[in-house]
Amino acid sequence: MERVLYGKKTAYTMMSPGYSSTTASPKSEFLKLIDLMEYFFVSRPASGRREGFEYQRVMYFNPETENSSKQTDVSGVAEAFIAFTENFRKRTEVVAEYDHRFVKSTKLLEIFVQVENSEFIIGLGLNRQSCDKHDYFVHMASLKALLIRTYETFRLFYGSFSGLFETGKGILMQRLDQFFSHYLSLLRVHQVYSTY
Repeated sequence: MERVLYGKKTAYTMMSPGYSSTTASPKSEFLKLIDLMEYFFVSRPASGRREGFEYQRVMYFNPETENSSKQTDVSGVAEAFIAFTENFRKRTEVVAEYDHRFVKSTKLLEIFVQVENSEFIIGLGLNRQSCDKHDYFVHMASLKALLIRTYETFRLFYGSFSGLFETGKGILMQRLDQFFSHYLSLLRVHQVYSTY
């Protein structure tokens, strides 16, 4: 008799003498989110409405080495995409607590989540090549849940984005940097695949 473990349940299979089991066992590993990530940002669209001051909408951006123009472009595309798709929403629809958009392109898989009455946007872009290289199957709903949990963890420690912004934009930016610079490097995504 052979004992096979799957999670917390134990399954027993009968083995005849001389029979070798070649059944595949599920194998799992965790990948660092940052290894798959093209960018992560927090923006406040209302802060960058004036021409020439669009860069002011970016409250946090990772990688931090990215130039201001790229940060502005990425956050601007997210804002434009959300505004454009809003035109197709039925006016009677109730907006979810964490309204979101998924965008898939040839190079990126992007998730934009609106928080705090759509005052802030949290965005995550995954590089498709990195995902393929690590053989990571992207499940967008799971990544959305990860983004929401990340936001809620921030709120648990520091309070709301809008509350910090009212205290001062610099305070918000400092707290975002303090939290996300460390937290993003700790996030892991679970990869499950079978060896057949």
